[in-house]
Amino acid sequence: MFGRVAALTQWLHRSPQAEAKRETPCASQRQSTRDLVSRISNASPQALFICDGAGRVVLANPAAHRLTGRSDATIIGAEMRDFAPAERRTEVDALFAALASSSSVDTASLQHAWQTLNQADGSLTPVQLVLAPIDWSGRKMLCIHGHVRPVTQDCAVKLQAELDQALSYGLARNRVLATVSHEIRTPLNNVSGMLDLLERTPIDAEQRELLKSARSSSKLLRVLLNDLLDLSKIEAGKLELEEIPFDVQEQLGAALRPFAARAAAQGLGFSVQWNTPQRMLLGDPYRICQVINNLVDNALKFTPQGQIRVEVRTVEADADADDCELWLIVEDSGIGVAPERTHAVFDAFTQASAATTRQYGGTGLGLYLCRQICERMGGSASVRQRSGGGSVFTCIVRCQVAHGMSPFLETQPLDPSLTRSLEGARVLVVDDNRVNQRLLELWLTKEQMQVYCAADGEAALRTVSERSFDVVLMDVSMPVMNGIDATSAIRALAKTGGAGQQRFASLPIIGVSAYAMKGDRETCVAAGMDDYITKPIERDVLLTKIFAALNRSATAQAEPKSA
Repeated sequence: MFGRVAALTQWLHRSPQAEAKRETPCASQRQSTRDLVSRISNASPQALFICDGAGRVVLANPAAHRLTGRSDATIIGAEMRDFAPAERRTEVDALFAALASSSSVDTASLQHAWQTLNQADGSLTPVQLVLAPIDWSGRKMLCIHGHVRPVTQDCAVKLQAELDQALSYGLARNRVLATVSHEIRTPLNNVSGMLDLLERTPIDAEQRELLKSARSSSKLLRVLLNDLLDLSKIEAGKLELEEIPFDVQEQLGAALRPFAARAAAQGLGFSVQWNTPQRMLLGDPYRICQVINNLVDNALKFTPQGQIRVEVRTVEADADADDCELWLIVEDSGIGVAPERTHAVFDAFTQASAATTRQYGGTGLGLYLCRQICERMGGSASVRQRSGGGSVFTCIVRCQVAHGMSPFLETQPLDPSLTRSLEGARVLVVDDNRVNQRLLELWLTKEQMQVYCAADGEAALRTVSERSFDVVLMDVSMPVMNGIDATSAIRALAKTGGAGQQRFASLPIIGVSAYAMKGDRETCVAAGMDDYITKPIERDVLLTKIFAALNRSATAQAEPKSA
């Protein structure tokens, strides 16, 4: 079989000059030769890919479709690097970069190391590949052919052991990540909360400038922590997407406003162009804002001078009037991305080069998350060089047009009248961390609320049995008795009967936790909590949740009881 594929390669390799030296066949003979080559390729049980110098697939036979689990429509034009396991993609990029620059191309080491192929469903197939560079009329191309690698029983046992180990490692890593998240969020909550309190005290201009820098750093830590959690969710296949109506300009406009101030502080021009005939869409505005935030943040980081231009565009997709593409385009005049690195910038923990990582900092997760979110929303992410220097990043997501729906709105600034309605409310703060207790106590007493504290769930259970409260802020992770068990115990008091015991069923309990992994909120609600908030806590969000909880409680008590 390799002989037949080699014959095809030789046929492609013949240059027009070599053809001129041969006797020119008639048109029917040429057509017959093409038909023969096509039949050989189609009948071959060996997968065949022909890639151009940029690493895109320009030809693939039916065996290649079967091997990758992809149709012709999705495999032609795809990037060959995407079929390689993540740990080999840098080598694939280097191979095509060398091919494009006419450098010495080392295929032997890569084809020896590249022994698994990514299928369309994300699974890995053991393969044996042969890579052969070719030159067709001056065009640098790469011929890749191969087949499924036979797996012996011993090899199968080894592969299964490796899979089990990988799954075990993934579960252990997620547990470690959840624990680390908790341990980081708790002190970060204290830092950001105390900075918020400090900002509300009389301070001079110099102190305010120092405070501004400290708050900016705490926000960066929060973004980093959320990126790491999103990475874990994506790798576990548990990144959930909302389907809610939103106004494109309202949501993205609010997300972009802070960047205009940052650009001005850096001496950069900043402009936003709206081309959105369809403004009301159905999708996940939080994730879409996350994409635009990462794109613009990346542009600000790598643009020392010049300007940044953002374009938001809605395009009707296909013939379906309800299907819409949302294009997010960020153009900058910064340092740009080398052509051979345009694919790698969307890999996890990767930047344009190791040097930029040291110079500009960051984890290299932002663009990776952009691409993953876009692909999960039926779109794509790409980058190209900008004429005159810099880069143009384009992210596309698919949404539905939200006909006749009211838009979802972000939480509005806290209404002063809301805080006045909280005066006199009796609040029990349950937390084993004394600094957390103190922070919540200061926030709430400044709004004229009466605050009591308990250090663990067991103490909270005793306290609510002895005193009447309007709301409980319950930490989830505590010694002696955790918040989940304490909430269940409080709700159980309502079932013991007796006068006044029903108040335990309607007592508003808001979970306060440093855990932010998938399933944490559901666990709290299942235990009987009414709401849930993660650390670091934002003061306005906390007060809004307390207000909502008190309103629900008052409404429930005012409703007539059924006979």
